[in-house]
Amino acid sequence: MIPNNITEQNVLEAINDFNKNGIRYPLAKSKKFDLVFNNQTYPPKYIISLANEYANKVYLSHQDFDTYEAQKYLKNLSPNFIIIKKLEIDPILDLIEKYKVHIRNGGLDDEMYKWDLLSKFRGRPDSNASDFESEIKNIKFENLIYPMSSAVLTHITKKKTGALRECFKSLFDENIPLLTRLKNFNVKTLEIYREIDPESKKSHHQDERTMATYLTYHNPDKYTFYKDSFYQKYCQLLGIKVYKTGEKYVHYLELINDLVNEYINDDQELLDLVQEKIKNLEFQDVNHKLLAQDILYQMLEKTTKTDVNYWIFQGSPKIYDIVSAITDNALETWSVKNHKDKIKTGDKIILWVTGDNPGCYALAEVTSEVFEDFDNEKEIKYYRDNHTNEKSPQVKIKITHNLVSNPITKEMIKDIEELSNLKVGNQGTNFQATEKEYLRIKDMAEPKEKKYWLYAPGEGAKMWDEFYKNGIMGLGWDKLGDLNNYKTQKEIATKLQELENTSSNKVNDSLANWEFKNSISIGDIIIVKKGQKELVGYGEVKSDYYFNNEYDHYKSCRKVDWKLKGNWKVDDNLHVKTLTDITKYPDGNSETDKYYERLLRIMMHPKTYPLNTILYGPPGTGKTYHTILRAAEIIESREIKDYSEALNIFNSNLGDRIEFITFHQNYSYEDFIQGLRPDVESDGDLCFERKDGVFKRIADRALKNILDSLKPNDIKRKFDDVFNEYILPLNLGEVEELEVKMKKVSYYITSIGHKSIEFRKNDGESKHSLSIETLRKMYDKGSNEFIIGGLQPYYNPILAILLDKGKTNVTQVNKQNYVIIIDEINRANISRVFGELITLIEPDKRSHGAIPLKCTLPSGEEFIVPSNLHLIGTMNTADKSIALLDIALRRRFEFESMYPRYEIEGCEIHDIEILQKINERIKVLKGYDFQIGHSYFMGDDYKLIERMNKKVIPLLLEYFMNDEKEVRGILVNAGLSIETDSWPLKVIGLL
Repeated sequence: MIPNNITEQNVLEAINDFNKNGIRYPLAKSKKFDLVFNNQTYPPKYIISLANEYANKVYLSHQDFDTYEAQKYLKNLSPNFIIIKKLEIDPILDLIEKYKVHIRNGGLDDEMYKWDLLSKFRGRPDSNASDFESEIKNIKFENLIYPMSSAVLTHITKKKTGALRECFKSLFDENIPLLTRLKNFNVKTLEIYREIDPESKKSHHQDERTMATYLTYHNPDKYTFYKDSFYQKYCQLLGIKVYKTGEKYVHYLELINDLVNEYINDDQELLDLVQEKIKNLEFQDVNHKLLAQDILYQMLEKTTKTDVNYWIFQGSPKIYDIVSAITDNALETWSVKNHKDKIKTGDKIILWVTGDNPGCYALAEVTSEVFEDFDNEKEIKYYRDNHTNEKSPQVKIKITHNLVSNPITKEMIKDIEELSNLKVGNQGTNFQATEKEYLRIKDMAEPKEKKYWLYAPGEGAKMWDEFYKNGIMGLGWDKLGDLNNYKTQKEIATKLQELENTSSNKVNDSLANWEFKNSISIGDIIIVKKGQKELVGYGEVKSDYYFNNEYDHYKSCRKVDWKLKGNWKVDDNLHVKTLTDITKYPDGNSETDKYYERLLRIMMHPKTYPLNTILYGPPGTGKTYHTILRAAEIIESREIKDYSEALNIFNSNLGDRIEFITFHQNYSYEDFIQGLRPDVESDGDLCFERKDGVFKRIADRALKNILDSLKPNDIKRKFDDVFNEYILPLNLGEVEELEVKMKKVSYYITSIGHKSIEFRKNDGESKHSLSIETLRKMYDKGSNEFIIGGLQPYYNPILAILLDKGKTNVTQVNKQNYVIIIDEINRANISRVFGELITLIEPDKRSHGAIPLKCTLPSGEEFIVPSNLHLIGTMNTADKSIALLDIALRRRFEFESMYPRYEIEGCEIHDIEILQKINERIKVLKGYDFQIGHSYFMGDDYKLIERMNKKVIPLLLEYFMNDEKEVRGILVNAGLSIETDSWPLKVIGLL
């Protein structure tokens, strides 16, 4: 456990020590994560260990706390301490990946005898056995110890049974330090051997390997087998010093424990592969020490064929429709023209598609040796031309990562150093890649998995209202105290047994506490239950675990952003446990869905809507009304029946995630996307500035949301928030000038205008300015790619300040939907307004579609339509330009009809018969598209005569070009009395 008196200053002292002296304890070096401070990386656990020296005058062993504790402690100390995932290849991860391939190729089969032996001889030799000689004689050690070691042991047992028994009792005594036990056993057994044969000068062969085997047989949960050769190779791999003889096994066990805790415990794929092999054995290796030993032995000692090669398999969409083949799960083989002698089973593949949208569309694995055969019939249909099916060299492949819906494009990797030499785009189909390249792309393809938890807030959900109000979730078992005090689940279980005075194993209770602290992550979804038949809400985790001693009960806490609260009955029984990870549970009612998806659907009734929709119909049928409701449902990803709730959601998101515009005849590309506008605030000559239109602005926001959700390490706060925070002292008058340090001198910001930053140089020159908009673009881009020379030395330092500030106090971003509503979409010249967007709005051409397309705007800026931006248009069918719109947009939009309704649940439509008769006559005379909408006959202030005279009759006269006879006939047919000799026509009552 980390002492809570380590301060930020202690950490800074430790970082300074590291900068001067490097790492003194190699075992403490970082494995998966780095601490970033002032753009330098440091091992988090070692920095904490070292900081403890400055705080408490003693080095804190890295084995006394875990990586998660170190990360949490550092992040809580200061926002300047940033934790990131290591990008360079970890040799241990590489070792484990090769071991997985080895298992898949049957490589574990020859070593299964070790698991089998421990199943048979676990707990032996029993030093208390009545016949100790027979006890030793009946144990099979196979090749785990040297033959001479076994022979000497048998010899001593016959001659000095009692003395040897005492040696084993001492060796197994956990109250004695292991190093002492090993040395004593070696010395004592040698003395006994010499007593038996005083003249012998031979070795008794009870070395560290042999003693390790005895210990492992007796207690395999704590010890494992050892061999000096692969121990030394492992030390070399880690870059650490080999210990001297007699002390090696103790050091080796430390390395084994690190390997288990830092790598094996979290690798579910590895554990599943091994479990499949050992599932029928009595010995299950629950602490994975035997597995850790086998990884080192097989990968470092035993000669295997596990060296993995990495390849780029490249194809042209002009020849073969790779994307569709992957989508249809039809891609099972690949043509091999080069490297036929090197490609083999287990090799890893980057599947690269060339053409207009080049990128990695899948990762795969070779599942066969190279063979010659005809093309797979299942795959032939994806060829573009008249393909001739002839025998050719090929291999079988298995897709491991389907990236069709979210390909890693060439654009995405162009600035990544590890991928700068990726051999793609050249003529050919098979190229070599490096392990580093493959792992970098694999890392991009595997975003962190969100987990879903089923949770009970106290018995009968008694704490739910309080937790919902306070934005937290809590766990009972308060007598356990702060869960940070427990290093393992077993420690929690032991404490619970002590507190409750029971011999019950307390597995479920200890697991709930352990997972509550260690397994739940920020961003996970908590689904709340009441009993076994009711759901009451869900939310998103917003904090790490913390212990709040100020609460009377439920002191173990996490902050949660509760999204929904209510009551929903379920048909089947929910899990009884307080906390259950249901992420991977299948839905018993579906072959494809997950259990959590069904539970969320029950609460949210989520609807999925097309990206491009036009609601069309006659006037008054509720098109605009429904766009507000539709937009709110898209934003919330759920069904909303209460229109007032939808309106609140709409208004609160308007101008951010929702934009509402109305097209008209003069609406242009410049208004919608981007154009030049005169700078009306310019004091000098007439000048123009680039101005983004409404669609471009919301598209940029939506795209940023997607990218931030996929790359959480790149998230930064909004420019306006960061900039306003930076200039606040100047705006408040706390300072007269803001100093900005350059490489050698400084300059001073004197005032902030609407569009520019005024500053003076160090030599006193004033009347200089920087564009706030240009600075905004630099900030959004993350670098200065806009100003070269000139004012560049003045932009760069302030940009660095803003970028640094922007990385503090950031919150995790989840992918969200955005909506732009275009009312009266048929009023504008569509081809003029949309321009190249007419193609880019298609779902598969969007940012994360199957074929993402970018365009270059007139300003030279690249632009792509994001996949989370919904377009909703409304169209009045009575408008005469409908035909033009159909031709332009029919392929890109889904059209939903909205015609008059005469019954709406929960709403009152007045004088339905009159409305029906009016529309029946209109349909005969003009057609369906010119009917009168039901909204004209609704509302609390509805009065028939007033509505008819002020709303309906003017519309009818427009439809029929002021033909009094036709309109009068429609009204009379509906049973309305018309005033004689009046113009315009006027209803005075019913006939």
